[in-house]
Amino acid sequence: MSDGGSEPRGLIALFTRNAVAANLLMFVLLIGGLIVMGQTKAEALPEIDPRMVSIAVEYPGATPAEVEDAITQRLEDAVLGLEGVDRVSSTASEGFGTVNLELSDFADAQSVKEEAQSAVDGLSDFPPQDANEPRISVASAVSSVMRLVVIGDVSEKRLKQAAETLRRDLISSDGISMVTLQGVRDYEISIEVSEDDLSAYGLRIDQVANAVRASSVSLSLGTIRTSGGDILLRTDNEARDAEALANVIVLSDTGGQRVRLGDISTIRDVFVEVTLVNTYNGKPAVFLQIDRATDEDAFDVREAVARFFETYTPPSGIEVTGVADSTEIIGDRVNLLARNAIMGLALVFVFLALTLDLRLAVWTSFGVPAAFIGGFILFGQFTTIIMTS
Repeated sequence: MSDGGSEPRGLIALFTRNAVAANLLMFVLLIGGLIVMGQTKAEALPEIDPRMVSIAVEYPGATPAEVEDAITQRLEDAVLGLEGVDRVSSTASEGFGTVNLELSDFADAQSVKEEAQSAVDGLSDFPPQDANEPRISVASAVSSVMRLVVIGDVSEKRLKQAAETLRRDLISSDGISMVTLQGVRDYEISIEVSEDDLSAYGLRIDQVANAVRASSVSLSLGTIRTSGGDILLRTDNEARDAEALANVIVLSDTGGQRVRLGDISTIRDVFVEVTLVNTYNGKPAVFLQIDRATDEDAFDVREAVARFFETYTPPSGIEVTGVADSTEIIGDRVNLLARNAIMGLALVFVFLALTLDLRLAVWTSFGVPAAFIGGFILFGQFTTIIMTS
């Protein structure tokens, strides 16, 4: 005959009757959660996906109005109405045009990029003769890791060359993929022709300009389609420095006499004439920004930079130092979170020990962090720790 009662059922009742299983589960949650936590990315600020596809075209020597008419307006007309595109905007500047395609919610960026590529390929007589081929790319979110400064009482050219060499070496290192130069002027080749030299050889300035333009050609010649794949044809005859330009033939006759550009002009490798002053501790400086991609961890990038500088020796007269490090901010906030967690757990233990039972306080103090850390086993791969202030 039944006494009218029933044996407790459920997960809690099961663990009450089997303490070994409960303890084993707790340790599995702790160990597994700690392993996954070590693989979870930590960020100072949340990443925001720009959800944008960009089309960029270089048009050397063209004015903003010419870029708009020949580049950006035609690109806009081609990509308007593409599926997944919410808004189209463009920017036309001297020698460069950009069209940005802002994507709608849930649109696939790679699919939109492929459709945009097809739309651009369908344009006739595009790009213009003197323009470069369009570059279509999907914008990606990047986050700053640290900033370096290259300083030295040396010439601007030598300082920039040292910074460019350092940038190439950093990118070549394992674990570092994004390094950009900041605070530098672009290179420029200056050609100064006097009227006396032009008169002496019977030349006009437009003849000189045409000779320079003809010697600096980089054009796409189309595509040859074969059974083995497509072959891209391109001519690249650009004069990239003063020495190459000095050998450009401006005038020649049937007798074999030739007038080269270096004979009638002064050619110099200089910088673009813009006002730019960068100093650090009173010395000329160039900055290097080290960023990370979405799938990279800031601490891993920071460790890769540290390994690189263990064997790096700067050139004579050059110094390299760090001026900003976002991992320090993240580390400080992680330490603050850990201290607060320990303090809160201690208060829970003391309160339960004073008001209830010491044994209950001990196991509750173990259960709270076990549940929190164990949650990373299920959600750690989809979680980013945001360390906001």
